[in-house]
Amino acid sequence: MKLKDDVGNLSSRLKWRNPFNSEISPEIALEALPAAEGCGESILAVLAWVGIAILALLFLWLFGTLLWSGIVMFIAMLYWIFFRALRLVFKNSNRCKGDVAESIKYAIGYTILYNFWIYGVILGAYYMR
Repeated sequence: MKLKDDVGNLSSRLKWRNPFNSEISPEIALEALPAAEGCGESILAVLAWVGIAILALLFLWLFGTLLWSGIVMFIAMLYWIFFRALRLVFKNSNRCKGDVAESIKYAIGYTILYNFWIYGVILGAYYMR
């Protein structure tokens, strides 16, 4: 049995969102700003608000980019693992036809290879914490 890789280019199927269209309004504590009198206090508050808004937008854009790239990489890794696993299962199907013990041996072997690495990552993250 032959498997075809028909998913194609993943990046053409994603819809990217512009982070600059998000609505955020950071609160600014005026007590933390240097003291100014009259019109200077208002100008300083507006400049501080604009600076913090730009930093917040930059942080959101960077966080969104890293999050999306991580998700896309994780999906690509899982796709490759499952595609490779199915290919190996179908490749060995002639050897296992009619032999239940051989089928169970391959099933346990591929289960360990393709599933237990996830538990290893979780266990490693638990002990690193």
